[in-house]
Amino acid sequence: MNDVKDEELAKRVDDIRSVRAILAEGRDTPLIYPWAFAIWAILVALATTIHLFFVLHEGIAVKTALLAIWLPALAVGAAAESISFVVRAKRDTIPLFNHRLGNAILGSLASFVIAVVILIGVSPSALSPGIAILLGSLALVFYAQISWSRLFIETWIVIGVGITFELTGAAGTTAWAASGYFCAVVYAISGIHAHFIERGGRA
Repeated sequence: MNDVKDEELAKRVDDIRSVRAILAEGRDTPLIYPWAFAIWAILVALATTIHLFFVLHEGIAVKTALLAIWLPALAVGAAAESISFVVRAKRDTIPLFNHRLGNAILGSLASFVIAVVILIGVSPSALSPGIAILLGSLALVFYAQISWSRLFIETWIVIGVGITFELTGAAGTTAWAASGYFCAVVYAISGIHAHFIERGGRA
């Protein structure tokens, strides 16, 4: 009789472990600290301001701006994000190579590489404010998919604004400035949103 009870108890324990494993696979897995979004917001706003200054006062070619202004900003942002990622992974013992996370990372990298190659192929002059906003949404797509699912709210707002800019043919200095500052504001809001999510709020 005791053997039967022990076997039944063991089965129930196994069932509970299985349920916990399923829930663990489905829960959000933060990969970076929310402050990384703040750094991106500052960098994008700063790069937009510098780009706007040169456009208004001296004039600057798109390719020159990409190499002299935006590339350094992206490099600094990527470095800060990488530091945040490594520190967080070490602190939280994040399983970097589980199936779900691996697929998400590879899928996001593939999407970004394809977008960049297409952009280079059609020439930087084909870049528009709408496309710039859509490119800026790629990072949010990735983090909403694997880290904080509720960031899909911001993600779809950015995508919607980017598509609207593109369909309406938004162009010119004002549109470019608006696209840069819009992305900066969204990154800042996303960081605040992620912060409240981690604190267990209902944001």
